[in-house]
Amino acid sequence: MVHCTCEVTACHVLCDCCRGAISYVSCCYTIVAMVLVSVLLIQQLVLISQNITLQEFNAHQRQLAYSDEDSPWWRSFIVPNNPYNRGFKNNWLTFLRRTRHEPPPVNPMDVVE
Repeated sequence: MVHCTCEVTACHVLCDCCRGAISYVSCCYTIVAMVLVSVLLIQQLVLISQNITLQEFNAHQRQLAYSDEDSPWWRSFIVPNNPYNRGFKNNWLTFLRRTRHEPPPVNPMDVVE
């Protein structure tokens, strides 16, 4: 068993030994990583709910930046006039049911003759 050779008093106040310090730092890094991954998860949930890609979302954000509209901050996450948006429920059902190579279903009303 290795004894802690740390002479810094803050280390002994914060943690009992070096092993405790390693556990503390690991927990801090894990929390930071979880927060960052949670942000990515929320972003993907927003994109799937509206059936848009990240490029389409970023184009909408750029368009909002150049417009003179004053709208609430949460409105920037909603992309209006999206032709692929079939509603929250149908977007999720399409996402969960579709395989990677299967084309999306075509609505007969969208076909122009």
